[in-house]
Amino acid sequence: MEQKQENASLSYFARASRLNAQIFATDKERLNLEAESGVKRLKRATLGLCGIQTVKLNDDLANLLVQIGMATSHDEGLQIIPEITGNTYHYGNMNYLRVEEVKDKAGRKGCRFSAYSCSGLMS
Repeated sequence: MEQKQENASLSYFARASRLNAQIFATDKERLNLEAESGVKRLKRATLGLCGIQTVKLNDDLANLLVQIGMATSHDEGLQIIPEITGNTYHYGNMNYLRVEEVKDKAGRKGCRFSAYSCSGLMS
């Protein structure tokens, strides 16, 4: 079940990819490369080039998912959000994007995006 959920969220990220990964040998390899590209687009859309952490309310995030191509409508974006929260996604060489569910003081749901790199741990 966990593998099925992971593949579902990877396919959402693959939608946002602009990578032409048709030259790769297997469907799984192509999906992983396209998903990594989609994670990078989501990171850039939420945090910018050098951002480390931010919080987006679900309504704003759903609109952003439509803008980058992960969702076709605001409603679909709202359905995707619970599927991508609570996970950490790999993009780039040793870079990761963590997506966590949060609530503000008014009780509105949102997501915290945290980007980090493991390259400093290797030295």
